[in-house]
Amino acid sequence: MAGNRVCPRSGVWIAMVPKAESELAAACVLVIEDEVLVRTLLAEELRDAGFRVVEAAHADDALACLNAGLAIDLIFSDIRMPGTLTGLDLARRARERDPLVPIILTSGNEEPAREAGLARFIAKPYGMAEAIRAVREALGLAPERSASEYRDG
Repeated sequence: MAGNRVCPRSGVWIAMVPKAESELAAACVLVIEDEVLVRTLLAEELRDAGFRVVEAAHADDALACLNAGLAIDLIFSDIRMPGTLTGLDLARRARERDPLVPIILTSGNEEPAREAGLARFIAKPYGMAEAIRAVREALGLAPERSASEYRDG
């Protein structure tokens, strides 16, 4: 569910209002994961949920996407990956560029030290429903309704 956030640079509170479902089609998620099967499965589940997805095998590639000016609405990244940058390094650099970009970090090995407002953390292994729910919440979208909720009105 949407909540309020404070901009780290200005200290101004920003009301996070749930977006209309029509805005979902415009949301682009950058998925950074070195394990091909995990990345592919998450990317497909996000696409099935209506998101546009850009995939990167490591944080260095993801940073190149950001440096190229790719419009990213949310970053979903593993922490430990091959390359010169970790997911935490990427999160810090992304936050410098856009203090309000939602970031979700994940790891099966460690939970990052709580850096004020840097990112949400999901431990591996995570379920796809949990990942989709976290993405929707971070983007301020209303929770997905189950099939029974659609039937019941």
